[in-house]
Amino acid sequence: MDGGKKTPEEPFAMRGLKEQLRAFFEPDGVVVIGASRTEGRPGYCAVENLVRLGYRGRIYPVNPEADEILGLKAFPDIESIPDRVEFAIVLAPAAEVMGLVPRLASKGVKAVTLVSGGFSEYSRQGAILESQIVEAARKAGIRIAGPNAVGPINSSNNLSVFLGPLPPLKKGAIAIVGQTGQVCSSVIEWMGSALRQGVSKVVDLGNKADIDDSEVVEYLADDPETKVIALHIEGMKNGRRFLEVARKASQKKPIVCYKSGWSEEGSRAAASHTGSIMGSKQVIDAALKQSGVIRVRDMDSFLEISKAFAYFNPPKGNRIGIVTLSGGSGVMAVDTCVDVGLQLAELSQETRRRLGKIQPPDLEVSNPFDVGKASVVLYGPDRAYKEVTQALIDDENTDCVLIVSGAVQGKTVYVPNPEVFTEVTNEHHKPIVAALAGTDLELTWEQSSILEANGILAYPWPERAVRALGALREYGIYLSGSR
Repeated sequence: MDGGKKTPEEPFAMRGLKEQLRAFFEPDGVVVIGASRTEGRPGYCAVENLVRLGYRGRIYPVNPEADEILGLKAFPDIESIPDRVEFAIVLAPAAEVMGLVPRLASKGVKAVTLVSGGFSEYSRQGAILESQIVEAARKAGIRIAGPNAVGPINSSNNLSVFLGPLPPLKKGAIAIVGQTGQVCSSVIEWMGSALRQGVSKVVDLGNKADIDDSEVVEYLADDPETKVIALHIEGMKNGRRFLEVARKASQKKPIVCYKSGWSEEGSRAAASHTGSIMGSKQVIDAALKQSGVIRVRDMDSFLEISKAFAYFNPPKGNRIGIVTLSGGSGVMAVDTCVDVGLQLAELSQETRRRLGKIQPPDLEVSNPFDVGKASVVLYGPDRAYKEVTQALIDDENTDCVLIVSGAVQGKTVYVPNPEVFTEVTNEHHKPIVAALAGTDLELTWEQSSILEANGILAYPWPERAVRALGALREYGIYLSGSR
């Protein structure tokens, strides 16, 4: 028994990483240093997003010339805020940031997103100042994201720290970790619109002067709202530490990584943008693969493969069944299967019997199965696609299935109504993807939504759908060898 004595609070700097980063994603309140009354300015947008999107904590705009901003009481300085608060967004000029550190600490601030630029990405003197600020913050028990950063975002409490207008936050299972605010904001909008996908968390690390990729990945590995970690990296300042963390985290959930700045020219651009340290492309590739990280080459793959992991577990094997509308699209799919290590399934006798019933007897059943040869003409696209897809899913020799079709307005002799796939069952929980190309983007989006509501993930082209399946399989191979 302690006789009623209160246990002293443990110094924040001595607490675990989970508690330190909790203050970024789940703060009790937010201070905005440099809040603005002028619509469109960064300091206005920082407050406006929090208000409009419904952040559930307290908001304290700081502006010495304003009494009110967006209906909130504004404060002339930090000292005037009546409460203690955990998180601060700092938009002050670089030269003023050092003086803010002890003042923020006096109000209980534990986490800071330093939006300000003019540090290591700008000059040698800026790099020295950056280092001094981080050292002072650490001594005061404060962790810093940035400088030259925006974010974080947490869709579960509507925390939304960005410098431009954001769309309503859509909850999802993908966490985005980036090194530039433009990538993060573009990703959120593209995922929510074109890809029909939400996010769990988003954070931009900027210069990574303090908090870096390895710490955020370690935190997200245990985040129950995150199923996939999507990581954009320009450079690493502690590569060995990151790989150790990634190896452990990737045994819990997939990490998809888009590593930009791999060329000599891109490397120089990254150094000037965020002060990043780069390395050999071949060495980085090998190290990421050994740690279970799925490396991608472009933004399309970054987002589409991350989405596949949000939908599916890895397939049990690499055998794929394909139903296609034409021989040409089947060839595209097969070429990509070879590239990503997928193998055409040898269809069982039962599957061959089932498929033989819906095509002319003089045609041989094959994989890919081309419904365009005769089946859709004889029996209609709905029946043909439904029965072929179901047979391929049911075949014990397939581990995943690709459907190649199209988005077309109204009834046609070739393309099925996507509603037909509501009748397809997938009791084996195999990854099922579709390539649904069309010139009408609104219609393609609508029909893709119907497929995805029924557990069939939609892509615009066969190659991209197959690459997603290949990434799932690659991760499955890693898991089977790491446990």
